[in-house]
Amino acid sequence: MKWANSLTLRSLALTTMWFVIALLVIAVVISALYRNAAERGFRQLLQAEMFNVVNSVSINEQGDLQGSPQTGNLSYQQPQTGWYWVVDPLYDASKETLRSPSLGATELPIKPESEVPYDGDFKRTYLVRDDHGNELAVIETVVVIDENDRATRVRVSGNLDAVDNDVRWFSERLYIALALLELRAYC
Repeated sequence: MKWANSLTLRSLALTTMWFVIALLVIAVVISALYRNAAERGFRQLLQAEMFNVVNSVSINEQGDLQGSPQTGNLSYQQPQTGWYWVVDPLYDASKETLRSPSLGATELPIKPESEVPYDGDFKRTYLVRDDHGNELAVIETVVVIDENDRATRVRVSGNLDAVDNDVRWFSERLYIALALLELRAYC
């Protein structure tokens, strides 16, 4: 009997091929779902950090911004990380801006409002690249700080490498686990 014409061999080869294709499709779908969840979590983290900054800043009697937001992420303390926060006094251009220690003397890039308008909640999000080559997601809002209707612009950014690294780590382990599952199925 010839194995090349064997029904058993053809059936086994076809089943193996469909099993491999199914595992690849499952891996791609799970990776895409994980990326979506990671990006959603990243946006929620930035929004929480923005609210933290808003609630940590006030205006003193001289009209200067004051406050020292304490985020749970040490990257806001380390230079060139892409994790920054900035509070701009819109009420008086002569007043100093508050900024995270990680920003140092550099500026956090800002997109014109004509390109990315504020939504109904006076928030907007956009992507920029900082002076160090980090791709950043920025969430921005305008907030009235005190009873004198003095408005500030609060911007918080996060480095998108954090999401990419997280998804890459998860995907690598997922592909390894599925490959081991496939090997185990045929051994």
